[in-house]
Amino acid sequence: MSQKSRPFAHWTILFCFFLSAILFLDGCGPSPKEENEKLKKEVAELTAETEKLKGETTRLRTESSSLHNQLAELNLRISDLQKQNQALQNELDALKAQIKGKKKKS
Repeated sequence: MSQKSRPFAHWTILFCFFLSAILFLDGCGPSPKEENEKLKKEVAELTAETEKLKGETTRLRTESSSLHNQLAELNLRISDLQKQNQALQNELDALKAQIKGKKKKS
């Protein structure tokens, strides 16, 4: 063989090797029907998981809303108790002032 035909022969051999490897690997994989069934199963599992998570999200939103309402109610009760506490403090201060006034008169 001449020097010019050797590189062509090497490229031809490499090309044939890669072509046969691709054809061999293509035949070894799962069939498109099997792959389709596998993907359908994965989609069904993911759909079920998504529905489960949607239900959990709805439950958590409902619980969050309920807790928010309870917190608002507790804040109103705290405000009322603070008002009562202030009224009692004012009453106590007035009684102390009366007692001091009576002591000074005595």
